[in-house]
Amino acid sequence: MDKYDEELKSILPKTAWEDRMAAARKSSRTQTPETPVRPGGSRANVPESSGGTAADSRRRQSYHISPPGRQDSNIVGQRRTRQGGEPPRRTAPAPGSRPGSSGNRPKNVKRKKHKKSAMPATVIAAVLVLLIIIGSVFLITNYGRGSSINQKGLSLYADGSYDEAVSVFLQAIERDPQNAEYYNNLGMAYIAAGQYDEALAAFDNAAANTNRDSVLFDNAAANTNRDSVLELAKRGSGIAYLSAGHYSKAVELFNEALTYAGDSYGETEMDILYYLAEAQERSGDALGAAETYTRIIELDEDADAYMLRGLAYQSAGDNASAEADLKTAISQSRKNYKTYLALYEVLMAQEKNDEAAQILDEALELGGRTGEDYSNRGIIYMYKGDYEGAAQAFNTALESGYNGAYLGLAESLMRQEDYEGAAAQYEAYLAQDTQNAEAYNQYGLCLMELSRYGDAQAAFAQGLALNDRLVDRELMYNEAITLEYMEDWTGAYEKMLAFVEKYPDDPQGQHELAFLERFQ
Repeated sequence: MDKYDEELKSILPKTAWEDRMAAARKSSRTQTPETPVRPGGSRANVPESSGGTAADSRRRQSYHISPPGRQDSNIVGQRRTRQGGEPPRRTAPAPGSRPGSSGNRPKNVKRKKHKKSAMPATVIAAVLVLLIIIGSVFLITNYGRGSSINQKGLSLYADGSYDEAVSVFLQAIERDPQNAEYYNNLGMAYIAAGQYDEALAAFDNAAANTNRDSVLFDNAAANTNRDSVLELAKRGSGIAYLSAGHYSKAVELFNEALTYAGDSYGETEMDILYYLAEAQERSGDALGAAETYTRIIELDEDADAYMLRGLAYQSAGDNASAEADLKTAISQSRKNYKTYLALYEVLMAQEKNDEAAQILDEALELGGRTGEDYSNRGIIYMYKGDYEGAAQAFNTALESGYNGAYLGLAESLMRQEDYEGAAAQYEAYLAQDTQNAEAYNQYGLCLMELSRYGDAQAAFAQGLALNDRLVDRELMYNEAITLEYMEDWTGAYEKMLAFVEKYPDDPQGQHELAFLERFQ
């Protein structure tokens, strides 16, 4: 999309969830900590960080990795700081006193003087200073090497080389085995590679090493860093459970992560709120998701947040509230085609057909001359039932070099039950973009309509290999159903059993598993 008009948001191939998640997670590394935002928009007073070496300053920096599939490649986030209390005070003995003495001597008492040699004490002090210097040099050198290796891991992660990133983060941890931030980065790389158990272990290690740091560094800066890293560890664990389909556990962990923010909400907390809303909606708690979006809107009246809350209300069956939110979103930003289509569906559900038709006409007036713009107009024509106009718009988009129009053409042809033509469009798209799990899912469904079950299973398997949590549920279910059509009862049972283990709250999966058990 960044090749074209960034102001106009595409309908295909990305999903509504992913567009907003990408925008919410845009971040950049900075030397100045972000000033957090309190609910209501006021800024918190943040104490200046304490002094220390440059290495210490870098060590306190929190590295924030976003999950794969985002629009931006910068995965290093700003360190969130919060106002903390004063560090505990240590009581030192009074000058000149010795442990166990009162520090006072009786008057007029003569003491026998003993001549002492200063050499042993001087030598011991010199040796201690030398050991401290050697240890400090070792730690700083070792940390510097770990930091450079960590940066290499971040670059690999940004490039999508997740297995290599895992290996490099492990090397960084070997250099600095108590660095909680490296464990957080490792956990995110494991998630991207689909290794959720390993990811959870990494986040547990991040928490364990953060707690250890809080004992070693008894000051406000360390406490701030501890809370920040623990928050990211809980966030990461929540993402792992969300990706694995354990939505209730993900909701619990995202809520725990937010407890480390106190009253101060910044970019990280907004990010967690969006994840929380997604987990709630996927667990079937659409009203809970709407409430979470309300929290987001209270912090930042964003048009996309209104759109997502409208979609949550729509899922909950509250079309009136959905309509109000979607209209607010359009009033704030008239350049998101998705909002128009969502509002169209909500109005149609309320049998407001004339108003719904008017909304599609308004969407056509958004204009734009890029290939993506023409593709978006093609989808509007498709919704209007004007398949000839849709085909013309999609072909114009393809001539402009926008390959996403293949997906629009394919969907339009499927609506007309031209499955051969649709399959050809999906194949043309996937020949150029093999990283779109949703495209593989739709292609597989098209192949099933053609009774090409073997090819359909292969398409679903290719989509699953991309590890896209937004589509994995549909892909896993469809692959198992395809095996049913092929009368591979054992294979279908094994696939559906794995599906139910991952998504235990799915009633269709439970029903199909019970059916397949008859053949075992």
